[in-house]
Amino acid sequence: MNAAVVALRGGLTGKRFAVGSQPITFGRGDENDIVLTTPSASRVHAELRREDSVYVLYDRDSTNGTWVNGAAVTFRQLQPGDQIMIGDEVFRFELADTRSTILPTPTPAGDRLAPQAPKPVLRVTVTGGGPVGLSFALLLEHLMGPRAAVKVYDSRCPEPPIPEAPARCSRVPVQPRRLDGDVAQRPGLDRGSRSAQYPDRVR
Repeated sequence: MNAAVVALRGGLTGKRFAVGSQPITFGRGDENDIVLTTPSASRVHAELRREDSVYVLYDRDSTNGTWVNGAAVTFRQLQPGDQIMIGDEVFRFELADTRSTILPTPTPAGDRLAPQAPKPVLRVTVTGGGPVGLSFALLLEHLMGPRAAVKVYDSRCPEPPIPEAPARCSRVPVQPRRLDGDVAQRPGLDRGSRSAQYPDRVR
């Protein structure tokens, strides 16, 4: 902290006197740090010293007294802005804290990050695809990762499900479909009946 006294009235008006670790004295004698011109001042009138982290003004048994903010004092711990009066000369005590303080930068209300909504998940069900459906599910999982939830239902699904499958593989019966141009087998139809219905397709 840097302390100083600034002359507000009298022959030293406008002058600034720094207060360091050593005491400074006020008085008419030339040996003083602040030489007063008022005839009301004693030869060594007052002394200002630093004690730990505070500054204390002492009257040095002057004839006309030392005043702070209009009150006579024998000693007084000074606060920033206090006015010291000796005769017709007035000084202001100033104290500046040179320690830098880093304060967090406030975030404007408009710049606050809004909570992010959960990302949508694509839900896909592959039914009766066999190896083709499983390959499609693996490809979809590889391309989309956690953004896709795939279920594979196939009557030919192995037990237990294939470990690398991206989703559950349940043995749900699925009506076989015509995938390769042949006739799908239906319950109750033997080769003869299919031959009768589709003579051109049964070999």
